[in-house]
Amino acid sequence: MTNKAEEIHIICRLRCEEQNRERVRELLLEYVDPSRQESGCLYYDIFQEKEFDPPIIGRRSETDIRSAHQQLAGKYRKGD
Repeated sequence: MTNKAEEIHIICRLRCEEQNRERVRELLLEYVDPSRQESGCLYYDIFQEKEFDPPIIGRRSETDIRSAHQQLAGKYRKGD
């Protein structure tokens, strides 16, 4: 059971040029299953709005700030 007061919820809104949208979506979807398996990950979802010029939205939740820092620092380092 997690402490709701310590949970971290991250929402990311991505925009890209239309010709790159499907590739960006494919790349993001590659992270879903591995991320869900990580210690501390409560959920990891990708959504795409159906409005004009739809952005892609990533949503992730961690059990606490330490877990969030560890996961994000390992995945999204500059140069990777």
